Amino acid sequence: MALVVAAIGATAFVLQFERVQVNRGSQKRGWLILTAMSAGAAVWCTHFVAMLAYRTDAQAVLVPSITIASLLIAVVGSGLGLALVEQRAPNMLRRAAGGVIFGLSIAAMHFTGMAGYRFDGIVTWDPGYVAAAVVVSVVFAIGVVLALTQEGMPRQRVVGATLFTLAVALLHFTGMTALQIDALPLSDSALGPHDREALAAIAAIVGMLVIANGVAAAFIDKRARSETKLHFERLKVTDALTGLPNRNRLREIIRARIDQAELEGERFALVKIDLDRFSDVNDLHGHLVGDEVLKIAATRISAPLSHADSAARVDGDEFALLVSGGDYDRISRLLSYIRSSLAKPMPLDGAEVRVAASFGVAVYPRDGDDGPALSRNADLAMARAKSQGSRQACFYNPELDEEVRRRRELAADLKAALAADDGQLYLEYQPQSDISLSRVIAYEALLRWKHPVSGLVSPELFIAVAEEYGLIVQVGNWVLGTACHEAAGWDAGIKVAVNVSPLQFSQSELPRQVRMELDRTGLPAARLELELTENALLADRDQALRIIGSLKTLGVGLALDDFGTGYSSLETLRSFPFDKIKLDRCFIAEPDAPVEETAIVRAVLALGQAFSIPVLAEGVETEEQLAVLQQEGCRLVQGYLVGRPSARPDFTPSYLHAGAALT
Repeated sequence: MALVVAAIGATAFVLQFERVQVNRGSQKRGWLILTAMSAGAAVWCTHFVAMLAYRTDAQAVLVPSITIASLLIAVVGSGLGLALVEQRAPNMLRRAAGGVIFGLSIAAMHFTGMAGYRFDGIVTWDPGYVAAAVVVSVVFAIGVVLALTQEGMPRQRVVGATLFTLAVALLHFTGMTALQIDALPLSDSALGPHDREALAAIAAIVGMLVIANGVAAAFIDKRARSETKLHFERLKVTDALTGLPNRNRLREIIRARIDQAELEGERFALVKIDLDRFSDVNDLHGHLVGDEVLKIAATRISAPLSHADSAARVDGDEFALLVSGGDYDRISRLLSYIRSSLAKPMPLDGAEVRVAASFGVAVYPRDGDDGPALSRNADLAMARAKSQGSRQACFYNPELDEEVRRRRELAADLKAALAADDGQLYLEYQPQSDISLSRVIAYEALLRWKHPVSGLVSPELFIAVAEEYGLIVQVGNWVLGTACHEAAGWDAGIKVAVNVSPLQFSQSELPRQVRMELDRTGLPAARLELELTENALLADRDQALRIIGSLKTLGVGLALDDFGTGYSSLETLRSFPFDKIKLDRCFIAEPDAPVEETAIVRAVLALGQAFSIPVLAEGVETEEQLAVLQQEGCRLVQGYLVGRPSARPDFTPSYLHAGAALT
């Protein structure tokens, strides 16, 4: 019976000690107390149950205070030993020391418990057996600690519980062998057999209740931790908003589908879906409504799928489908249905929201034999669908999508060049001259990119790519900062002109960015001129007025670029305080040009004169063009005739006054 009690107690101890090891902070301390109580109760109960089998002619009286003290010794000693073991980064010496304390507490409990018996007889102890009992207890306790704290040890629970049971049992039997009692006449106060059995039963019941409580708590904690771990593992592969698999889970599904397809010789399609102009939904209705739109979209996208198909939310407003079979007609019908479903109104927040989507399809194995290749090609097809505004899904086509791939790679390289600032990007400066004064008044900063592999990249190409892939603001800020830094070292009378894209101008932070660069470089604001197109002013007229007002407060000059190619309204010149008008190169007339072209030049010059704004003609390349401009009264010019772009502007007097030869 005592061995059964010891085994049950050992099992409870091992289970609870595991909770000590996996918890932290106050929870760890709480489990340490419970474990110490279970260990102490197991030793104490085993001792009293085992005493039922002890036979002697001497009668005994049980002293309650000493008996209770023996229980406390077992609990406190176990707790101290285990606490030492469970300190941060325990080494072998600390684990052994903890085992020694644990073993001594077991031995101390036994001999203190025996001291709680008052025998009617002469009690003697054999020192050798007493020492042997203590040594056995300590050795096996050290074994328990080492077994339970050894990482990677197989079946460590079984080993630990077995050693604990042996420690308690061998201590008891060795310790009792050390005891010898010579009986004296009976005392009336001695415990009768029934009293002893009742006390032992009570001790066992109390101890088992303590142990059972600890075991139940251990199982509850372990179950809760398992459920929490499972929940977090599910969260790692599930999109929290829509409940669909996320990007990480999609990768796993694709790998599994490829493995299955290789074995069974099947095809499947990866479909990328991007909600068109979803940012407008957030801007107009707020992000809460946007989240609801994504939830509804996820439901509508996944609703028509078969059990063999899968849907996932990849990122933001982008979804993905895995469609079994790879049949083009079936895929087209499915995506047509999803497109129609998404186009239906979504009644949200008192308004009906409608969304459209672009679809790109790549079929395994034709369009990619692994997950990354398949995903890239589906993205390329989707990008083509989006750029074409196509109402049909675009299937990957290597020839058609090669341009998209090239532009994506170029965008990635441009982003890397901006981050590295290693000389790939640099500025060239083209002079702007006042031919009436025969001098250069400013240099326009022109961005150049020398790709490490492709060489010089056309500005028309990489600027378009920057706009397409959301890099234009970074590019604009780089040009602004670099131009201010380099112009700060020029002669005091020379300005630098910097182009500002419509998207960069729409940023409310532009005045702060300009001021920061002026402060950083020390360039006077009066020597910086920002060139804006009329299109930049049309998106939000009120904001444009505020931004231009802030820039003028800084003292920066403003030029209206490409005049004549946009709306070119009088209202623009009346509303915005420009310091210069730049006449686009397409209106620069030759002497034999049609009368209409010369009339346009004359009209723009007249507008400039009416509003007291000087006009600069771009793209002047021939003497004949210059003669026409001079005849019409234009004195500010820019073009190859005056000077080609150069990374190192020439500030020598002969160059600055080179315009004298043109007058």
